[in-house]
Amino acid sequence: MLVLVDRTATGGTVCRSTCALLTLARRLGPPLAVLCGPPGAASVALLGRYGATTVTTTARPELDEYPAAARVELLSHLVRRTAPAAVLVASHRLGQEIAARLAARLGSGLVSDVVDLRGDADGPVAVQPALLGTYRVESRVTGGVPVFTVRADAVEPVAAPVEPDVQRVEIGFPPGVRAVRR
Repeated sequence: MLVLVDRTATGGTVCRSTCALLTLARRLGPPLAVLCGPPGAASVALLGRYGATTVTTTARPELDEYPAAARVELLSHLVRRTAPAAVLVASHRLGQEIAARLAARLGSGLVSDVVDLRGDADGPVAVQPALLGTYRVESRVTGGVPVFTVRADAVEPVAAPVEPDVQRVEIGFPPGVRAVRR
């Protein structure tokens, strides 16, 4: 399970949404947290507290200057390298853009605004609200690595402490990443 880590714009602390995503990710397998930027000790400790068995980090200026394109490049690289059961991204404006681009890049399916996840023999099953939350529907991606955007406010973060393995990833970004500046 790949989980893209959200950080605050000021201070770079890990957001609550990431803890919620890690809680869901643990249902499907050991979470690998993708941390864009330097891996501060407090961030790594918090990710480990919520069950991230591995924290993959890279610090490149492109991640700040071209946040969507650079993160898509990084995530697609990690998907090819790790073959995760799914990719989870927080459901906000930037997260939706990253998820849509990533699904298109991978030739995979995308399920948006997920409020719950469960696994079964055929892969992850996403639960989404319908008709203003009156109903819930279940969706499954049938091709490629599923990409899910998750409504973090629908998931209560639950700690499951582990000592994460921190891995640094060096990746070169192609010129196309620099096409649109933030």
